[in-house]
Amino acid sequence: MKKHIKYNLLEAHLRCRDFRHAQEVMKDLRIKYEHSTPQSIAETWIFWNCTNIPKLKRLPSYLKVVDLDPMEWIGYGLSEEKAKELSV
Repeated sequence: MKKHIKYNLLEAHLRCRDFRHAQEVMKDLRIKYEHSTPQSIAETWIFWNCTNIPKLKRLPSYLKVVDLDPMEWIGYGLSEEKAKELSV
């Protein structure tokens, strides 16, 4: 099963005082991902098809492994082509 990570900007900034860019945080944690989608209205980023994820207890509280279907995100940052690609 493919793993996706949801990055909560508000929690990162307001609760944890971490002001780094979401992609910089992923790089610093050495988490690899196929694609990222900012969701500005929800103050989040979705990182698709992540690998090298540290154990859940070691992830910052503003990062959550989520079960999402890329096909349900068509029009919400993903094109149909990209959603199909991420689903394979």
